[in-house]
Amino acid sequence: MTIGGRLRGRVDRVVLALVDLTERAHRAALELQARLVSADDPPPPPATDDEFDLSFADLTAADASSEEGGPQAEPPAAPGVLPPFEIPRTASLEQQMQRFADSVMGATGSYAAFIADMQGLPIVSRNGSEDQIALTAAIDRAMVPIRESLRADAQGSIALEIDRHNVLQAIWVNTPMGRFAIGLVLPQSLGGEFVESIRAQFIPLLTERQGASP
Repeated sequence: MTIGGRLRGRVDRVVLALVDLTERAHRAALELQARLVSADDPPPPPATDDEFDLSFADLTAADASSEEGGPQAEPPAAPGVLPPFEIPRTASLEQQMQRFADSVMGATGSYAAFIADMQGLPIVSRNGSEDQIALTAAIDRAMVPIRESLRADAQGSIALEIDRHNVLQAIWVNTPMGRFAIGLVLPQSLGGEFVESIRAQFIPLLTERQGASP
C-alpha cells in the first residue's frame, strides 16, 4: 500500500471515530437536558467540604512544588506575528514550502511542522508524524457541520493539547490552488493575529506560482 493510501485509511478511521464520539456527546447532552427539565428528578447533592479540600489540596501541592524547585521557566513567547522572510523566486514550490515551514518553526519554537493538502497528503513535513497529519485532515472534515452551524470562518484554526508541554495546532488556508493545512506541534497555542500572519505569508506562495503557470 502506498503512503497516500495508508494515510487515507487512517483519516477515514479517525473520521468514523470522531463521528461516533460526536453522536455519543449529542445523546449525553439530550439526556442531561431531559434530567434538568424533569421536575421528578431530585436536586443534586450539595458539594461537601471534602470536595473543595481536594481541589485546594491539589493547587497547594502544585504551589509547594513550584516553590521548592524555584521559579519555573516559561517557554519563550512567540512574537505577535510571523516575521517576514524572503524565498528565492527561482526555488521550486516544494523548496518554498520547506523554507516556509522552517521559518514558522523558528518563529514559534515548534518541535514539528507539516503542510498537507485537503486529502491529508503531506507536501512538507518537519518531524510531523503520519498520525498527526491524518488527524488534522479528519478534524477538518468533522468540523464542516460545526462551522456551518456556528457560521464560523471556513478556514479556521484549532489547537489540541497533547500533554502538558505540547499542543497540536492546525491552521487551514484556502488558496487559489486548493485548501491546505499547516500543522504545528509547539509549547503553546498561537493567537489569532499570529495565525492570520501565517496565512498572509503562505497564500502568496501559491498565488504567485499560479500566476506564473502558462
